[in-house]
Amino acid sequence: MAQHDHPRIFSELSDRIPGVVYQFLVTSTGGWQFTYISPRVEVLYEVKAEDALRDHEVMTSCILAEDRPSHRHSVEQAVRNCAEWAHLHRIRTPNGNLKLIHAQASPERLSDGSILWHGILTDVTWYMRKEAELFGLMQRFELSLSKRMQVLLSDTNWLEEFRRETLTLKSESAWSYSVHQSNLNNNLVSEIRLEKDHSAQTRISDRVTRRNSLELLSGREDHVLRLISRGLTSKQIALELGLSVATVSAHRRNIKKKLQMKTSLEVARYALLRFPFDADEMAS
Repeated sequence: MAQHDHPRIFSELSDRIPGVVYQFLVTSTGGWQFTYISPRVEVLYEVKAEDALRDHEVMTSCILAEDRPSHRHSVEQAVRNCAEWAHLHRIRTPNGNLKLIHAQASPERLSDGSILWHGILTDVTWYMRKEAELFGLMQRFELSLSKRMQVLLSDTNWLEEFRRETLTLKSESAWSYSVHQSNLNNNLVSEIRLEKDHSAQTRISDRVTRRNSLELLSGREDHVLRLISRGLTSKQIALELGLSVATVSAHRRNIKKKLQMKTSLEVARYALLRFPFDADEMAS
């Protein structure tokens, strides 16, 4: 079947399809040859259509050496089963351009035992590059998500530690108060000496300092601290209290200064300790 035997309308249509339209004949004796190939092959493979019609190796030789075995195997299997064929492979054009080609074809068995394949070759380089970029973005997102989960887990551990400290300090305070009151009522001693390790004394001292500092907080600042314990941002707190973000930021600075803390994270952690029930509500 010669190139000029095809109807003119088919040639015009195939010239406008975004790919290379072709017909490939596998003879009953095992011969291979193109019987038709659209002129767009000069854009995709950068070879002349008449050269490809004369020798199909002009095109198959463009396939990268690593991809040729799988390409050949897929073709032979499709011919053996006379089944639909599709394959993805890379080519290097005569001008040195690397491209990713998606090839597919449908078979037609002829009366003489040969098989005529009707197919199309499409350049999918751009799409695969975008897919690779998307895959890279997904990997970076998963890494970022993993890091955020680690931070969240760390914060959860801090919360649990604060709760344990709160219960311990409450028990220590209640026990100390009970002993003090008992001794005062019975006039047995005028002073109570408790021997505790240095770290426990330091924790109690810190909490006393914080409690004294809390007495200096205004009602608005105390309300802001309570909202901080719920995990609200400055913008969310501003919406909650009907204030500007700048005003809320000023309150947060004052709280940090009065509580003698250096970072906002310290304030947030202390807020969780100060208002543990609010933290429970947020967790639920």
